[in-house]
Amino acid sequence: MMLWWERVARVTPVPLILRMVVFLASFSGLWLASPQQASVPRLILIMVFIATLPALLPGTRIVDVVLIGIVAAWVATTLGVGEPAEPVRVFAIATALYLAHSAAALAAAMPYDAIVDAQVPLRWAARCALVIIAGGVITAAVVVTARTVPPDRGVIVLLAGLGIVLGTVAVLTRKR
Repeated sequence: MMLWWERVARVTPVPLILRMVVFLASFSGLWLASPQQASVPRLILIMVFIATLPALLPGTRIVDVVLIGIVAAWVATTLGVGEPAEPVRVFAIATALYLAHSAAALAAAMPYDAIVDAQVPLRWAARCALVIIAGGVITAAVVVTARTVPPDRGVIVLLAGLGIVLGTVAVLTRKR
């Protein structure tokens, strides 16, 4: 049986970078979803510990628990503490959730000592960038449109927004 330091010595760059992305995205999501009052060193250390778990164990349910925790923290911050749901902050949290999930999925499928072709992380990064840019464009369109809609047409706009979301999901998940 290999000792832990022998395993650490065998780690290759791509799996390590993916796990760093999982950590950074998880920590960013936790930090952005927390109320402003939570930016004290003790709570930041707890966030660092929590963000380390999915980075170390990307193929487990811990990733799901941390991502659900980020969403729960955001809901508690907006509904419980009363901080506004600013579009930029919501988009940043959504981006962190997507990156943490996507990087954890790729890291889970890749052994820590895998020799990886450079095209794999480049294609993954390009796909992530495409999804994030598309999400940003849709978010900006929704924010701009929402400001111009009279209050009595809220249900129509809500249904149109749901249609846009369903259309986007259909385009992104179609078979090639």
